[in-house]
Amino acid sequence: MAYEELLDETTPLAQRTVLALVSPFGFAYDDAPNARSVFAIGYDSGGTLRAECRTTSPYLRFTGHTQIESGNLAVNTTIDTSQAIKCAWPGNVDGVGIVANVGSTAGTASGAVKGIGGYGVSTHANQALAYGLDFWSGASGASISEATGVRASILASGSGKNIAEGRHFAVGADLAVFATVTTMYGFYCPAMALGTNRLAYYDAGQPTGNNNGNRFKSNTQFASTTGAFGGGLGVIGIANATTDPTANPSGGGVLFVTGGALTYRGSGGTVTTIAPA
Repeated sequence: MAYEELLDETTPLAQRTVLALVSPFGFAYDDAPNARSVFAIGYDSGGTLRAECRTTSPYLRFTGHTQIESGNLAVNTTIDTSQAIKCAWPGNVDGVGIVANVGSTAGTASGAVKGIGGYGVSTHANQALAYGLDFWSGASGASISEATGVRASILASGSGKNIAEGRHFAVGADLAVFATVTTMYGFYCPAMALGTNRLAYYDAGQPTGNNNGNRFKSNTQFASTTGAFGGGLGVIGIANATTDPTANPSGGGVLFVTGGALTYRGSGGTVTTIAPA
């Protein structure tokens, strides 16, 4: 059947639409679909199959490199010109919007495998913010037990194999090209607006021993976002308490600074000045 004949009104609309797009690029129409229900196929100049239009899933199948020259891509949803790729999961079953399953059995000694990589860079003065990774999570019209914005897990597989360091979160190497950064944060938590209980950082506890627990090498300030270290290095700064404790703590004590003096209030109500101002 000739290509022109496929565009008459007797040809199914879906096939006419596809053929109008792909036939000028070396696609052919299969008048009697084969066992794979392929009704349009495309080959490159070397005769290698590159694309199939099918009547069964997957309805479009591509081999080799695929490039979208311009425009946007939408999956199970409508096009949004502000989003390069937009996808939605229909129905009420568990699903994943985008899956990146990347791995290799060969590579250089210093090479790396990245599931998802990229950047968000502002190139216009009207753009005040830039986010490399930005996610919402939560619930709409339902109650759930947990919502996690970003979750990272470590996989170690293979008998006798080892991962020297597993890092659920790591700050990468920063780069400044003819530019400067005024204040850099490794982790920043703003004042949270949601939640009956708001815990900026929560450590559920680790095993005993010197190789477990938390580590802070740099100067660390408590009770203030303004550091006051007296010129020291590897020290702890404690700001004066905004309000001195007046109730007895249960199961422990409270360490605080009042008027510059290091003070302790025990569970029995005894207030002791450990070091004067």
